[in-house]
Amino acid sequence: MKEHNQSFALAPARIHQRSDEVYATINSKFARKERCNKCFVCLLALFVMLCTIVLVLAIIVTHPTNPGIKLSSVKVKNLEHGNGKHAYFNVTLVAKVTVKNANFGEFRYVRTNGSVYYGGMIIGVVIFRHGSVEARETKVFNVPVDVRSYRLQDTRFLSIDINQGIVNLTSYAELKGTVHLVEDHVMKIRTAKLDCGMRLNFRSQSIQHLVCN
Repeated sequence: MKEHNQSFALAPARIHQRSDEVYATINSKFARKERCNKCFVCLLALFVMLCTIVLVLAIIVTHPTNPGIKLSSVKVKNLEHGNGKHAYFNVTLVAKVTVKNANFGEFRYVRTNGSVYYGGMIIGVVIFRHGSVEARETKVFNVPVDVRSYRLQDTRFLSIDINQGIVNLTSYAELKGTVHLVEDHVMKIRTAKLDCGMRLNFRSQSIQHLVCN
């Protein structure tokens, strides 16, 4: 009888121990599930972020922009002028041109002609020979331009300008080419435009007030 009572008294302790083990097991499973959910959310967020980065890069790479072209400076060589019966001037201008290719592919441009104007009339031709600018690079080169006023039919205004020692000139050119991401894969045709105004000073034999749009 005494042994039976001892056995009956120990039964609740064993039941209580099983309850703690079950509770711990449930908590452990719940914690693992919660950690898995957090990992899944983190991986999903990382995947979305990577997709966004890839999409942005794809848009940038596959949508080329027009290269930038800049007339940095112009030097004057072999200036001749006269203001007798027929006003005239002849000069060689050496233009320092900068072409910046911000695309992720090589920019290949073809031979292009530009023009130098006085009073709306062409008095000089700029020749850009074919070439290329590597991806994300800037190319600088000098272009000689022979300017001759004999193309003018009316020199009355030129005579006034020569007396004042200043001649206003404008120039315009379009550098046309294509952007190549990989070999034999041509993207859209791109055009770099150069539109500048300047003053030729006869006394100092220099170009002044060089302004480009």
